[in-house]
Amino acid sequence: MVSVFLRSFEAIIFGRFIVGLSAGAYTVVTPTYLSEIAPVKSRGAAGVMNQFVTVLAILLSQVLGLSQVLYYSVPLFESVGLTNRDASFVNLGVGAVIVLGTIMSICVIDRGGRRMLLLVGFSVCLVSLITFTTVLSVQKFSHISWLTYISILVLYLFVSGFSFGPGSVPWFLVAELFTQEYRDAAQSVAVGTNWLCNILVGLLFPQLLALIDCFAFVPFICVLIIVIILIALYLPETKGFNPVYIESVFKAQCKHSTLMPVS
Repeated sequence: MVSVFLRSFEAIIFGRFIVGLSAGAYTVVTPTYLSEIAPVKSRGAAGVMNQFVTVLAILLSQVLGLSQVLYYSVPLFESVGLTNRDASFVNLGVGAVIVLGTIMSICVIDRGGRRMLLLVGFSVCLVSLITFTTVLSVQKFSHISWLTYISILVLYLFVSGFSFGPGSVPWFLVAELFTQEYRDAAQSVAVGTNWLCNILVGLLFPQLLALIDCFAFVPFICVLIIVIILIALYLPETKGFNPVYIESVFKAQCKHSTLMPVS
């Protein structure tokens, strides 16, 4: 609010810094607090509800004209042949898809479990990125008009997969994995790492796009494959279990190996 009235570059930077501090504190404290006060049987839904409120606010921001809130979604839509105006309209659908994906996550997380949501969500993201990269490569040389619509659907599928699992679960999963003694520190490290990776992706993706063009998503595809394997092998299911039990699972693994697959 102050930066609006002062109308100076320094005030805008200072305002964004303060907002960043507030957002960082919110993303650390809220999931931890929710995991501590929610009943075990509805702990997952309570944690995802935090993400739902966040993405609902993002959707409202998009409707109000802040179309760049989802990073490079508009340039990506332009890269598949849409005009800037059409890309901005299609980008509104991205926010709607995020909201719907998060609602689905709320409905199934305490039934299917955290691992299931993460594996399904990451797998959908992987298939979507592979398909999108293939479509971009073909479209670059053939200029087939209907591939534009395939690209839009694939990007929507990617966003739905992300909001269904990876966009919702990790915010409170850390709080479920650690006991009270280490929970605050672990949540701070996890959220800090998340925001750091957001900064790196925001800075590096334009360079990747300039260097390797339509193959800019290949590094992310490789990371997704590694993450899916690690989750499938080593992440325990936390649904219905308290952090003390989860800690005992990790200790049992460490007695046999530094990395032991989880059944």
